[in-house]
Amino acid sequence: MPDTATLLQALALVTLAGLVIRLGRTLLLAGIFGLVSGVVSYHHGRMPQVALAHATIAMIVALVVFGLLKITKSCLLWVLITGVGVAALVGYAMWRRG
Repeated sequence: MPDTATLLQALALVTLAGLVIRLGRTLLLAGIFGLVSGVVSYHHGRMPQVALAHATIAMIVALVVFGLLKITKSCLLWVLITGVGVAALVGYAMWRRG
């Protein structure tokens, strides 16, 4: 039987792996946006430090936008499910009356 420390380490490893898989696509897309922004800034004659700042800002903005999109999607899904439930209750009440 494995000891408690080994079980906790295995649990932490599985949790971190799941987090990396879940956030991997978002981080990759944000990194691509940052890369494109930095390259465009550099090719427009900016100093490398300024281009790096532009890339960093673009990556942070992309992460925030992706986060907001995920929250919005969740909220819209919640509203849709609630609306379907309310419509079903109203429809049932009307059917039962008539």
